Amino acid sequence: MATQRSRRVNSRKRTSRTQKAGGKKKTYTKKPREVYPIPKGLPYDAVSYTLFFAGLILALIGFYLLWKGDDVASVITMVVGYVILIPIALYRRGRDKKSGEESASQ
Repeated sequence: MATQRSRRVNSRKRTSRTQKAGGKKKTYTKKPREVYPIPKGLPYDAVSYTLFFAGLILALIGFYLLWKGDDVASVITMVVGYVILIPIALYRRGRDKKSGEESASQ
């Protein structure tokens, strides 16, 4: 019985882009892609970039202190850089999406 079923499946006509519907040939076209506007300006404000680079500098200082052998100070500076300053810089909203002005909540 499995051989009969596979024969039926293999005997079907395969059409990729066109199909006959009611004696007429119907062509399917792709849906046009949505075009999203390109945002103007930088996504963050100057304070966010300053916090991000301060966290990066603190993390690098922490690696330098770790290389020198000061374990406690290196851990503290890397935690402050990676866990506190960089996430604050990334989660902070500097500009309002609709108007492009500084947000009043920050």
